[in-house]
Amino acid sequence: MTKPTDPPLKNTLIEYLNSIDSNANMLEFHKTDPVVAMTNFGLSNVEQAALLSGNRVVVATVVGISADAGVALDSIEIFPNPNPV
Repeated sequence: MTKPTDPPLKNTLIEYLNSIDSNANMLEFHKTDPVVAMTNFGLSNVEQAALLSGNRVVVATVVGISADAGVALDSIEIFPNPNPV
């Protein structure tokens, strides 16, 4: 259980999604070579597979939010991924 004084938990996948939503160069890198972009950013194999699936519910589950909140992951730039693996 976290306390109000505990630092927020790091969520690399959310940070990655925010990065490609706010940085045109990062978005282009993701579109060009998503696996290398995600690996360089530090995403785990599970996080990469979830994102490459193009399935918002899978991504929401990996991120740790309710599947019902999966719609909040609404980056039209990456869903569906143009280069699914």
